[in-house]
Amino acid sequence: MSMNLAAKSGKILINLWQTPTQITCMICVTKDGEVNKLIGDDAKRALQSYCSYVLYSQLDCDCKIVHINYIKKFLKKDNLEVYVV
Repeated sequence: MSMNLAAKSGKILINLWQTPTQITCMICVTKDGEVNKLIGDDAKRALQSYCSYVLYSQLDCDCKIVHINYIKKFLKKDNLEVYVV
């Protein structure tokens, strides 16, 4: 089974690629436990974890590097949120 994540900064929303449930649960965790929405530094950490998953996953497509580079640019934005869709 897989889950969908989204990232948002201001009015900009991006849908992230589907991730296996166990990966999503690992990404969407804080010191207080698992959550459905992350903000600020927790959101940045979640996106960095997501990028690591995509980079080292067995997805066989050239577009994953383009996708990761886009996400890394998104990491520099203010008011960052990551949440389970």
